[in-house]
Amino acid sequence: MAFKLSKQQLAERDALAADLRKKAEALNIAIVAFNQAIEPLSKAVGEALEDYNGILERARTLASSITEVAQEAFDSKSEKWQESDKALKVRSWIEQWEVSLDDVDLELPEPLTEIDPDEQAGEIETAPPNPSQ
Repeated sequence: MAFKLSKQQLAERDALAADLRKKAEALNIAIVAFNQAIEPLSKAVGEALEDYNGILERARTLASSITEVAQEAFDSKSEKWQESDKALKVRSWIEQWEVSLDDVDLELPEPLTEIDPDEQAGEIETAPPNPSQ
Protein backbone atom coordinates (compact mmCIF):
# COMPACT_ATOMS: atom_id res chain seq x y z
CA MET A 1 0.00 0.00 0.00
CA ALA A 2 1.29 3.50 -0.87
CA PHE A 3 0.20 5.06 2.44
CA LYS A 4 1.96 2.69 4.80
CA LEU A 5 5.64 1.93 5.33
CA SER A 6 6.72 -1.59 4.58
CA LYS A 7 8.71 -3.65 7.06
CA GLN A 8 11.75 -3.03 4.87
CA GLN A 9 11.17 0.74 4.95
CA LEU A 10 10.70 0.68 8.74
CA ALA A 11 13.94 -1.28 9.13
CA GLU A 12 15.76 1.11 6.79
CA ARG A 13 14.35 4.11 8.68
CA ASP A 14 15.56 2.70 12.01
CA ALA A 15 18.98 1.88 10.53
CA LEU A 16 19.28 5.39 9.08
CA ALA A 17 18.32 6.95 12.42
CA ALA A 18 21.00 4.86 14.15
CA ASP A 19 23.55 5.81 11.47
CA LEU A 20 22.64 9.48 11.84
CA ARG A 21 23.26 9.32 15.58
CA LYS A 22 26.59 7.52 15.08
CA LYS A 23 27.73 9.97 12.39
CA ALA A 24 26.57 12.93 14.49
CA GLU A 25 28.75 11.74 17.34
CA ALA A 26 31.72 11.42 14.95
CA LEU A 27 30.96 14.90 13.60
CA ASN A 28 30.87 16.31 17.13
CA ILE A 29 34.24 14.72 17.89
CA ALA A 30 35.64 16.39 14.75
CA ILE A 31 34.04 19.72 15.74
CA VAL A 32 35.64 19.57 19.20
CA ALA A 33 39.03 18.79 17.63
CA PHE A 34 38.61 21.66 15.15
CA ASN A 35 37.69 24.11 17.90
CA GLN A 36 40.64 23.01 20.02
CA ALA A 37 42.99 23.40 17.04
CA ILE A 38 41.84 26.84 15.90
CA GLU A 39 41.61 28.43 19.35
CA PRO A 40 45.35 29.02 19.85
CA LEU A 41 45.84 29.98 16.20
CA SER A 42 42.93 32.44 16.26
CA LYS A 43 44.24 33.90 19.50
CA ALA A 44 47.74 34.37 18.03
CA VAL A 45 46.38 35.99 14.87
CA GLY A 46 44.06 38.22 16.91
CA GLU A 47 46.92 39.41 19.11
CA ALA A 48 49.19 40.03 16.10
CA LEU A 49 46.38 41.91 14.37
CA GLU A 50 45.82 44.07 17.44
CA ASP A 51 49.55 44.86 17.61
CA TYR A 52 49.66 45.69 13.90
CA ASN A 53 46.64 48.00 14.10
CA GLY A 54 48.22 49.70 17.13
CA ILE A 55 51.28 50.55 15.04
CA LEU A 56 48.98 51.74 12.24
CA GLU A 57 47.35 54.14 14.70
CA ARG A 58 50.77 55.54 15.60
CA ALA A 59 51.60 55.88 11.88
CA ARG A 60 48.29 57.72 11.28
CA THR A 61 49.06 60.07 14.15
CA LEU A 62 52.53 60.81 12.75
CA ALA A 63 51.22 61.37 9.22
CA SER A 64 48.42 63.60 10.49
CA SER A 65 50.75 65.75 12.58
CA ILE A 66 53.16 66.15 9.64
CA THR A 67 50.39 67.19 7.24
CA GLU A 68 48.74 69.55 9.72
CA VAL A 69 51.95 71.46 10.48
CA ALA A 70 53.01 71.50 6.82
CA GLN A 71 49.56 72.64 5.64
CA GLU A 72 49.50 75.46 8.20
CA ALA A 73 52.95 76.57 7.07
CA PHE A 74 51.90 76.30 3.41
CA ASP A 75 48.73 78.32 4.04
CA SER A 76 50.68 81.04 5.86
CA LYS A 77 52.83 81.70 2.78
CA SER A 78 51.95 84.35 0.25
CA GLU A 79 49.70 83.60 -2.70
CA LYS A 80 52.63 84.25 -5.02
CA TRP A 81 54.77 81.67 -3.20
CA GLN A 82 51.88 79.16 -3.23
CA GLU A 83 51.85 79.38 -7.03
CA SER A 84 55.62 78.82 -7.36
CA ASP A 85 57.42 75.65 -8.48
CA LYS A 86 58.69 75.12 -4.92
CA ALA A 87 55.12 75.30 -3.63
CA LEU A 88 54.03 72.64 -6.13
CA LYS A 89 56.72 70.33 -4.76
CA VAL A 90 55.67 71.09 -1.19
CA ARG A 91 51.99 70.53 -2.06
CA SER A 92 52.88 67.17 -3.64
CA TRP A 93 54.91 66.22 -0.57
CA ILE A 94 52.01 67.11 1.75
CA GLU A 95 49.62 65.05 -0.37
CA GLN A 96 51.94 62.06 -0.17
CA TRP A 97 51.65 62.24 3.62
CA GLU A 98 47.83 62.37 3.46
CA VAL A 99 47.46 58.61 3.75
CA SER A 100 44.48 56.68 5.08
CA LEU A 101 46.23 53.70 6.74
CA ASP A 102 42.96 52.00 7.66
CA ASP A 103 43.00 49.29 10.30
CA VAL A 104 43.28 45.76 8.98
CA ASP A 105 40.09 43.82 9.64
CA LEU A 106 40.24 40.03 9.49
CA GLU A 107 37.34 37.64 9.91
CA LEU A 108 38.76 34.97 12.15
CA PRO A 109 36.99 31.61 12.18
CA GLU A 110 34.53 31.18 15.00
CA PRO A 111 34.33 27.95 16.96
CA LEU A 112 31.84 25.51 15.49
CA THR A 113 28.75 24.45 17.43
CA GLU A 114 28.22 20.79 18.08
CA ILE A 115 25.04 19.27 16.71
CA ASP A 116 22.35 17.32 18.57
CA PRO A 117 22.71 13.67 17.51
CA ASP A 118 19.01 13.05 18.19
CA GLU A 119 17.56 16.04 16.33
CA GLN A 120 17.47 14.76 12.75
CA ALA A 121 17.59 11.08 13.69
CA GLY A 122 14.55 11.67 15.88
CA GLU A 123 12.71 13.43 13.07
CA ILE A 124 13.02 10.48 10.72
CA GLU A 125 12.47 7.99 13.53
CA THR A 126 9.27 9.55 14.84
CA ALA A 127 7.69 10.10 11.44
CA PRO A 128 4.52 7.98 11.50
CA PRO A 129 4.56 4.77 9.47
CA ASN A 130 1.04 5.45 8.15
CA PRO A 131 -1.51 8.30 8.03
CA SER A 132 -3.58 6.97 10.94
CA GLN A 133 -0.73 7.32 13.43
